[in-house]
Amino acid sequence: MYLSVNFYLNNIYLYQKNSGAVICKNDFAYPITKNEEYSKITAIISNAKSNDLISIYDNDHINITINPLWSLKNKDSITTDNPIKKNILVPPLENISLVQKDPDLNAINCLCHDETHIINIPDITLNINDNIYVFDEWTGYNQVWCTMKENNFFYTYAYLYIFNNQSILLISQTQKGLENNHYFDLDIMSTYTHTDIIHDEYNRINCHNYRPVFSDLNILNFPLNQNLNRSSVSIETTQK
Repeated sequence: MYLSVNFYLNNIYLYQKNSGAVICKNDFAYPITKNEEYSKITAIISNAKSNDLISIYDNDHINITINPLWSLKNKDSITTDNPIKKNILVPPLENISLVQKDPDLNAINCLCHDETHIINIPDITLNINDNIYVFDEWTGYNQVWCTMKENNFFYTYAYLYIFNNQSILLISQTQKGLENNHYFDLDIMSTYTHTDIIHDEYNRINCHNYRPVFSDLNILNFPLNQNLNRSSVSIETTQK
């Protein structure tokens, strides 16, 4: 399985894994390898009007496509002199389930039964040392959805990956300022397994009945410059 970024030349993408970090080349294939807790793409966006795309793909499977500009606010203020840093977390390889290509499937309907679609993604509340972030404005389509919250000190990004048998929630909080690196980020993951949802002959789900509940979490990366521990961070799901 591979990851690639097709991007506007002024934007910069750093692909980070346990084994190290590389600056992404445009439209170059990077393998997603086993035994990695997760992968992270740190994007330095200086042109928010471009058509950048991140693809997760494999031979004979339907791609998962992510628009790095999803959920960014005040795009007109993002320039070369005033760029924004955005973290995009990618699930571990063993949690990514791409759909096998089939003449009757395409990238739009590979997740949902015919005539069904994601109606409501739940509100997800993140509590960090009694600082509350409510993720309630989701942007995306099909298998990937994104939202963000911003305050004076942090950007906090949430990504929801929906697969046929489970959903993965990945949240990354990064301090404002390009000088801050990966070790100052808080990265967490939560998993929900679809135990009572009906699959059709193409292994698609009834998306009208999609109601994930995220409660337990795994801390993937603790920020070195903050006084945090496992009990300082929690999440809660509220269905709409």
